[in-house]
Amino acid sequence: MDIVSNSHPITSDDRTFNYGDGVFTTMCVSNGHVELLPYHLRRLTHDTNVLGIAIDIPSLSDAIDHAVAVEATSGANANRFVLKVHVSAGTGGRGYARDPHAKAIVRLTAHPYPASYETLWSSGITAMCAETRMAVQPLFAGVKHMNRLEQVFIKQEIARTPNAQDALVFDTEGNVVESSAGNVFFYQNDTWHTPVIDKAGVNGVVRQCLIEHMRASNTPVVEGNYSRNDIESAHAIAITNAVVGVMWVSNLIVPSNDASLATFSNGQHLCNTLRTVFKQYIDSGKQ
Repeated sequence: MDIVSNSHPITSDDRTFNYGDGVFTTMCVSNGHVELLPYHLRRLTHDTNVLGIAIDIPSLSDAIDHAVAVEATSGANANRFVLKVHVSAGTGGRGYARDPHAKAIVRLTAHPYPASYETLWSSGITAMCAETRMAVQPLFAGVKHMNRLEQVFIKQEIARTPNAQDALVFDTEGNVVESSAGNVFFYQNDTWHTPVIDKAGVNGVVRQCLIEHMRASNTPVVEGNYSRNDIESAHAIAITNAVVGVMWVSNLIVPSNDASLATFSNGQHLCNTLRTVFKQYIDSGKQ
C-alpha cells in the first residue's frame, strides 16, 4: 500500500481512473477528532476485502491522524472539516485484469465543511423521489465503491427539480434503498425502520452506529424491504451520513400528475431521537 499526497498525480493507468476499481469514505473532523473513526476503518476493511484490495489499516489510521493534525494547524479548516480517503486498487495495464504485483494507492484530501449544513436542522430538507433506479447487485451491496454514475444521475435530477434538496432512491425492484448520498430511516407504528442493504446501496457509518446503539438500548429499529407507499405513509423520515449526521425531511415531493407535497409536521421531534443517539455516541469520547 502506498499513501500519496493530494498533489501526487493520478496516472492514466490508475485503476480507479479507468474502471472505478477502488473504494472511499468521507469523514467529518471536529476539533481534531474524526467522528465515527472506528466505523470508517471497519467499513474500509470490509469494502477492500470485498474488492480484494490489500491495505494496512494501522498505517492508514496513522496517515489519517497525520492529515488531521496538519489540517488542524493550517488555520483554514481548524475546527471542522471533511476528510476524504480514496483507496485505488493501484495501477495496471490497458485491460480489466489487475496487475497481481500492483499495490493499493491511498490518497487523503481535506475539504471545507459545508456551511449550509449548520443551519439545516431548524428547517429540515425537502426531498423528492428519484426516477433513476439503482441496479440490484448483491455482490457489491453495502460497499462504498468508486462506481457512482447512478448518484451522478440522481444529483442531476435533484438539480432539475425546484425546491428539492435531496432524493429518496429506489432499486429496480421498487424497494427504497437510500438517499442520493446517505441512508434512510423512517418512523411508523412506534418503530424506526431502515432499508436492508443486501441488494444495493451503501452501508453508511452513521447507519451502522445508530442500529448498533439503538439495539443496545432496546430502541426498536427494523431492517426490511420497503416500498414508496411505506415511505409516504411514514410519520417521519431521516437521512443520515457522516457529514450531516442526522437530518430530518420536512417535505417529500410525491410523484404524481400535480407533484403533490407530503409534509411531516412532527418530523423534527421524532427524528431528534436518532439525532440524540448519534450525538451521545459522538460526545461519549469512544471514538
